[in-house]
Amino acid sequence: MKQVHVCKMVVLILVLILSIKTGYTQNWQRASTAQPAWIHRILHKCITFNNKMWFFNGLAASKGVPKPDIYSSEDGVTWDLVINPVPYGARTGFTPLVFNDQLWIIGGRECPT
Repeated sequence: MKQVHVCKMVVLILVLILSIKTGYTQNWQRASTAQPAWIHRILHKCITFNNKMWFFNGLAASKGVPKPDIYSSEDGVTWDLVINPVPYGARTGFTPLVFNDQLWIIGGRECPT
């Protein structure tokens, strides 16, 4: 678990450095103080498709319980549950992608719920 947090920390630091050097941090505002239902997840995936953000699966960070669900948002503030459980089972290590105007889930490993 500690390695995951270290990796996230390194990525966050790199994003902040890049943002500061390019001036993208000047007008940042918090979109909402509300917490989405998928908060505190690890090994999840996100992608944009059809003018929405999509949030896939992952594990509950505190207990490592697989979460077989998908959420979407048009604004990053309000999140809608799209499906729970997903037909392919809770997964980690997969890649979401867009191909031929469709959303695809490729690979990964099923996690028993």
